[in-house]
Amino acid sequence: MDMESKERNYRIRYLNVQDFNAGGTNDVLNFAGTSLHSFADVPAASFYSADINTTIITDAAGNAAWLIGIAPGQLDASMFRFS
Repeated sequence: MDMESKERNYRIRYLNVQDFNAGGTNDVLNFAGTSLHSFADVPAASFYSADINTTIITDAAGNAAWLIGIAPGQLDASMFRFS
């Protein structure tokens, strides 16, 4: 399998991602086993810091993914796994 077709899955505790491919392929945040059960849960768990252009998604246990350079409007369900 070449790098282009290989999906990257991230399990998080604290994760800073600077090269997340919003709207593209290959990058997936895996929230399986967290308090986030579907993409519908993501907006309520998200905070956007405009001064650093970063979306921070935090689950109930304090696991956080910092998507640097990503605004909330760039997120879609294909970027996440929940099971």
